[in-house]
Amino acid sequence: MPGFMYRRSFFYRNTAVVLLFLALICAGWKVFSVLQSIQLYDQAEKLRAAGKLMDAEDAYLHALAVSDFDYRRAEIASALAALQPETRMIRTVSSLKTSVASSAASLDVRGLVKAYNDYTEAQKESAAQGEEAAKRFAELAAEARIDRT
Repeated sequence: MPGFMYRRSFFYRNTAVVLLFLALICAGWKVFSVLQSIQLYDQAEKLRAAGKLMDAEDAYLHALAVSDFDYRRAEIASALAALQPETRMIRTVSSLKTSVASSAASLDVRGLVKAYNDYTEAQKESAAQGEEAAKRFAELAAEARIDRT
């Protein structure tokens, strides 16, 4: 009879050790998620302050994708809302620059006309967003040299 009680106590001890081990793994994963979320948010803030808006948007999106920990979700959402019109404009200008360059290199007149139509459409869209957006679009187009080609 005493041997049976020792076996039962070993079973409970071993079960408790396994449960403790699983709890430690879960706690470690949670700590990793917290640190990852904080690191991504801080990285996004630094990139935004440095003017690297595309990289900042990617870092904010990665920070938002960490679902195990809700770290500054409202700030991330508002930062993304503020960045997305600007980054959309940067992507549009980059796309226009690429299409103009490829059409000019292959002497594709239809491609150049399409790129010009896309440019004027994007210019109208930025003008509809306000004077500041129109000015920023003009700056981006001048930097990419698509307003002169």
